[in-house]
Amino acid sequence: MVNCEVIDYLRLACAPSFYKAYQGRRYCVLHYPGEDKDDGEFQREVDRKLECGNFNFDGAVGPYFNFDFARLNIPRVFKNASFNHAFFYHPCDFRYAEFEGNASFFQAVFAQGANFYAAKFRGEAHFQDSEFKVADLEQETKAADFEHATFAEKATFSGSSFSKAVYFDSASFQGDASFASAKFAHSEEGNRSLAVACNYVTFYGDADFSQAFFCHRGSFNQSVFKGDVLFRAALIREPVVFTHAVFEKALLFEGYLPVTEGGPSGPVFEPGSSLDLQYARFEKPEKVVFQDVALRPCWFVNVDARKFLFTNPRWPRPVLALRWVREDLETLRVREVNDYQDSLAVACQRLAVNADENQRYEEASAFRFAALDLRRLGKRLGGLFWRLEWWYWFASGYSERLFRAIAILVCIWLAFGFAYCKADFLQVPVPKNTAEAIRAQTNKPVLVAPFGLRDALQYSAAVMTLQKPEPKPVTSLGDALVLLETVIGPVQAALLVLAVRRRFMHS
Repeated sequence: MVNCEVIDYLRLACAPSFYKAYQGRRYCVLHYPGEDKDDGEFQREVDRKLECGNFNFDGAVGPYFNFDFARLNIPRVFKNASFNHAFFYHPCDFRYAEFEGNASFFQAVFAQGANFYAAKFRGEAHFQDSEFKVADLEQETKAADFEHATFAEKATFSGSSFSKAVYFDSASFQGDASFASAKFAHSEEGNRSLAVACNYVTFYGDADFSQAFFCHRGSFNQSVFKGDVLFRAALIREPVVFTHAVFEKALLFEGYLPVTEGGPSGPVFEPGSSLDLQYARFEKPEKVVFQDVALRPCWFVNVDARKFLFTNPRWPRPVLALRWVREDLETLRVREVNDYQDSLAVACQRLAVNADENQRYEEASAFRFAALDLRRLGKRLGGLFWRLEWWYWFASGYSERLFRAIAILVCIWLAFGFAYCKADFLQVPVPKNTAEAIRAQTNKPVLVAPFGLRDALQYSAAVMTLQKPEPKPVTSLGDALVLLETVIGPVQAALLVLAVRRRFMHS
């Protein structure tokens, strides 16, 4: 006679004898689903399996699982434990348990909570489609899988250590989720490493990753965060991706807390790490905060950062604009971002607006310069000297480089001064007495000769300032020089004035 009529794939966990019938079906004591189950008899069967080293509890329905290994005088070790489809009526205590081999809790239901505090998983831990009420999952494991899991109340992973990838794809956190001080290592996926996958996850409460350690890539693509998201004093070594994510409240990246009072803060993002916010939606962008962290402009492509709050941000040095722009373009090319040069230009322009509105004028100038330079280089033949954009860049750095504008203006003055030394001008001797000067102009012969260097420089300065100086040139070369300087000089002077205004209008 059949001892248990549970689903076929759960029968390997059955107790050896028939217990009771329920709704016309026969069940063993482990799988009997009725609420009138005898706790003592159920616990005796659990103890028997533990003493035999049988850790298959698939489909077990228990009012209470008492895994008191000390009472049984056996090591608190689960070897290839299996709790698939198990139903825990009461809080389940796996504190300090050790799981050798894989541990499987597929579609398990923890109706009153599960406590895995300080548990150690030597192999992989599988919690796909499991349901938790209150979960304390501070644990040490190689790899863990919580795909499609549901956490009805608070979920705590604080201090957990994952030596391989952990998956939360499509999970639902209906209360607060704490990953504070958790350590996420990695798993190789082709040529890309992964530490934690939280794609398509919904966080209804706060998500706290404070002081968490991301050794490798973290993925939060298309996740929804309805509460605050905190990365306070976290440490990120490789890319963290939030493409198409939705943030309804605050997002905070804050640098390391001082080790000692008054000590320096460190960056959240280490060299080689990055942040990808492409197409993320922020319901309250003014609550997106980056404080005391190192940042790169390419992290803000395809997202509107104009209202983000940057407090003491550490951007690449403005004087190295040519270098960091090139590095950011390469990063976007590797990410396979469409129209990455134009996207970076837009991102820099938005960051410039943000910096201007928050009175970080040096940053604003650097971002404006980068945006204009990217647009110039993005145009066909935009990098060639006969294009107007090239001259605007060369003459004053788009009116963002004050000293360049001064240097070019001085070069124009000197170049035309030396050129005037080669051209012939009307030369009239000038006597000391005015009356004699008048007579000299009418009676004495007119001389034609080039200027000396000092007179040539004075003449160049007068032409540049539109004073129409005398004497007039008598050759076509002189006429061409005067006409050219009359155009170039005032234009460069205007660019200089604009650069001065840009530099000092907010000082």
